Amino acid sequence: MSELRISKSIEAVVFVALVAIAAGSRFVGAEANFAAVSAAALFAGFFFKNRLLALCVPMLAMLASDLVHGFYHPGLMAIVYAMLAMPVLMRSVLGANPGVTRIAACAMFSSVSFFLVTNFGVWAMGDGVGYAKDVSGLLACYAAALPFFRGTFAGDLVYSGVFFGAYALARVAMTRRSVAVAAA
Repeated sequence: MSELRISKSIEAVVFVALVAIAAGSRFVGAEANFAAVSAAALFAGFFFKNRLLALCVPMLAMLASDLVHGFYHPGLMAIVYAMLAMPVLMRSVLGANPGVTRIAACAMFSSVSFFLVTNFGVWAMGDGVGYAKDVSGLLACYAAALPFFRGTFAGDLVYSGVFFGAYALARVAMTRRSVAVAAA
């Protein structure tokens, strides 16, 4: 991650902030699915050394917001939660000091894979939606979900930029502070 040491209290603040922002983002915004959950998962996977702690970020954000939004088909919920946990596992792809290209690529991969897998789940499970169980039904399901994909894609990119950008700024500030303290 970083050569700078992150205290447990800073980790706790980052954890709470990520969960709160991710959960809260599901209730605001003009565009459907413009949320921070996947981006928070991506950043958590990068930031926290403990994978279980990182996985708790998207899971708690979804659980907290689903308590308000309401629960839905259990099988589909499992798919959605699993796909929102997936960005946590991209730490090795991001590397120790990810650049804009890697962050954007991981955010885009998260968006596209979430779209493909969750909508396949909607089609396969039916859940009263009524798509034909053939290729045309699957394509109709994907076509109906395109407006939501736009929000997901934009949200993942914007919030990833916000989280990783804030981290980069904090890292610069911490480095400057460390240098100033060492020089004094």
